[in-house]
Amino acid sequence: MQRKRLTLACWLALLGCASAGAQIPGPGPLLRGIWSPKVGSGAAYEVLHPQHGKMQMEIAVVGEEKAGEKTAYWLEMRMQAPDKGRVIVKSLVVFEGQKSDALRLIVQSEDELPMEFPVQMRRNMSNSTNPAAEDIRAIAEHVGTETITTPAGSFTCEHFRMKDGSGEAWVSQKVAPYGIVKMTSREGSMVLLKVLAGERSQIRGEPQKMAPMMPGFPQP
Repeated sequence: MQRKRLTLACWLALLGCASAGAQIPGPGPLLRGIWSPKVGSGAAYEVLHPQHGKMQMEIAVVGEEKAGEKTAYWLEMRMQAPDKGRVIVKSLVVFEGQKSDALRLIVQSEDELPMEFPVQMRRNMSNSTNPAAEDIRAIAEHVGTETITTPAGSFTCEHFRMKDGSGEAWVSQKVAPYGIVKMTSREGSMVLLKVLAGERSQIRGEPQKMAPMMPGFPQP
């Protein structure tokens, strides 16, 4: 029981680090790119955080379904962090123009059973009432076209520089789902290690509904 409580606290901390949309489940740069989902596609990255050091992260689109008149995608992020072990965050994400929002949220840590969190809990913990702006074209200027070489190979990229001077990103249409080949920001940096294909969800077990742990949180 003690281990379960510690694990849940860890998950809540991870969720608090992210925005209300589809963001990295833990320390690292916020995802800023050009959303181009294809079920089964993904990318593996090395993430460097100024305080937490190097971490491995994968981002993959593992399914889709209808959400009203829109198409929502199951976006899975897998983070291998030295101090927290392996964490998988699976979000059902719908994009509204240049922003996204999560309709469902499932988290699994190490060998624990997956837990489905009330989405409102994540929004409240991140102090976010609006979906996060994630399309880099809304917040950055286009610098030009450059060839970037990474462990995954060489890519012809569109180079963007944040208008507020907070970072830069190199984006390629050959890399799904965000197009990110390389990114630097105040929160850290990330570089592409491998382009993934044929991806399926790595969540194992039936997700358990989690009741709110704090007053004022709605029931799932």
